[in-house]
Amino acid sequence: MDRNIYAAQLRKSLIYTFLLGYLLTFITIMVVFSKEAGSLEGNQGITLFCLIGFVWVLCLTLLSTTIFFNLFPEIKNNRFYNFLSYYALPVSACSILIFTNSVLEIASVYLSITLPFFAVHSFFFYRQMDSN
Repeated sequence: MDRNIYAAQLRKSLIYTFLLGYLLTFITIMVVFSKEAGSLEGNQGITLFCLIGFVWVLCLTLLSTTIFFNLFPEIKNNRFYNFLSYYALPVSACSILIFTNSVLEIASVYLSITLPFFAVHSFFFYRQMDSN
């Protein structure tokens, strides 16, 4: 496959990862926290969670730009390196956040904003693996 076409496909999948990841994050937050009454009046907590989700999905998407290492045939053809190019930095960022902060206190929020990103990212990873 031509390198420019493959780069365009990777760029498109990264943009879709961000858009669909945030859309699923927004839906997850609305479903999970719609019935909870918090100390913030007028659903300001849900708005805050959506804003945090937007920033977190944006950060994970920017960390996922390592997928462009797949433009090199040595990385694209090696399944382990291919996997690392997709997941090494996003998983590292999630691990650092878990181990340096008390994320366990807000685990439901953390999972609500993180898991949708990885679901969409995994979809594009497996789709790319099938096309090889």
